Amino acid sequence: MLSLHASRVRQRSAVIAALAALALLGSFLAATPAQALSDTGTGGVFVPVGGARIVDSAMTAKQWKTVQVAGKGGVPSDGSAGSVAVVATLIGISNQGILTGRPNDDEPSTTMGIYGGENKQNTSFSAVLAINSDGTIQVSAETNARLLLDVQGYYTANTDGTAPGGFVPMNGSRIVDTRNGTGAPKAALTSGKTVDLQVGGVAGVPKDASAVIVNMIAANTGSTSGYFTPYPTGSTRPPNSFNYAGGGVATSMQAQVKLSSAGKLTVFNQDSTADLVLDIQGYFTAAGKGGAVFTPGAGRAYDTRTSGNTVMGKNETRSVQIAGKAGVPVMGSGINAVVLTLTALKSTAGSGNATVWADGTTRPNTTSINFDETTIRTNTITVPLGTTGKVSLNNVADATNYVIDVQGWYANPQAPTIVCKNYANGFWAKELPSSPAVCGVTVPAAAFSGQQVRVELDGKESALLALNTNSQTTVEADVPNAPGQHS
Repeated sequence: MLSLHASRVRQRSAVIAALAALALLGSFLAATPAQALSDTGTGGVFVPVGGARIVDSAMTAKQWKTVQVAGKGGVPSDGSAGSVAVVATLIGISNQGILTGRPNDDEPSTTMGIYGGENKQNTSFSAVLAINSDGTIQVSAETNARLLLDVQGYYTANTDGTAPGGFVPMNGSRIVDTRNGTGAPKAALTSGKTVDLQVGGVAGVPKDASAVIVNMIAANTGSTSGYFTPYPTGSTRPPNSFNYAGGGVATSMQAQVKLSSAGKLTVFNQDSTADLVLDIQGYFTAAGKGGAVFTPGAGRAYDTRTSGNTVMGKNETRSVQIAGKAGVPVMGSGINAVVLTLTALKSTAGSGNATVWADGTTRPNTTSINFDETTIRTNTITVPLGTTGKVSLNNVADATNYVIDVQGWYANPQAPTIVCKNYANGFWAKELPSSPAVCGVTVPAAAFSGQQVRVELDGKESALLALNTNSQTTVEADVPNAPGQHS
């Protein structure tokens, strides 16, 4: 008699990375690397923390600074954190420059953001970096500046999805706009003012969501720069700050924010007057309720200035392939969203903005980045992928160049399938077959580097086999034609 049961699949990750580092702002051009999965470390599910400040120090131009992350700001010290979400703020800026980060000096760096784009005003941006095995990260600024680094949360170093906060990407929805009274009173935030915002239960975000990824836009700003601090309503306000430009310049800043038990967050404003616009990019589930896991990565996915591409025209929409590019997994691996550094290089007069969303879907009423005339601006964005692995990019400005770099991706772990010739799972044969049953175990394409499969047949394990990075992998197993139950 013969009975067939599902095999077990084991996974592990290895540190493999390939990133073309950014050049100086004058050229801001690097070759796109050949396709290979280029994650910079292990990742998992998100655990939000309180926004503690872990760095406040001077940065010497073009020198790497090692920062202890594990054991600081709510990040565990036991090695269970695989990557960290931070807010970086540069002040005392001498010239415009790029802030880059990496887990260690054996790994290439990734673009965290460009600072000093508006008259050398304070500049903030969020970023996600893999944590080195000793619990540190490394950051480097192109110019002398003072760096503030605040922790938003961390991603676990495993991919079993048991910790709080699997991610569910959303195509974007505007839930707050103080310019017209959407989701908040119709009034700009003056210095020292806070506003409480209901997020859980709004625009598809469940009431029990543990945290959200939002794009905060400071609009109609006063003559001086200021900053927003988002935090769970009812908790102590943390020191973290998202600095925005003054003089009426709109500034976009992504934030990963924990929600209160009632699904609310509070935004505090300081040092200037600004209207607040809040766009949802996705949410993290409550503990044990699924969602995608995160893997940190690095690579350049798109550049309008490279050969074969052209500058984007006014109101032009362009489809951009992300999956399978710059080390990002292919579709079918479980990938459903990416974290990108979006850079706008505006060389002509006039301000503008751009929106990025899943290709093939309806354009949301959101904005991904805002920029002033003749400036270089960046923003971290989290965006779902279309069914073909593309995003749509719309340019609401005169001719503008764009660069898209990868910080990582979210994927839902995909279970393998088992198909046996002439037999189904749980089938019992009345007579012994004349030959072994040939079973094929098919696993989707790898979602991170070093992913492997092992098949266990009747308690005996096969050798580990590396998963294909571009297509599914099938392993055959011969179930013996012997009496008894086989699994």
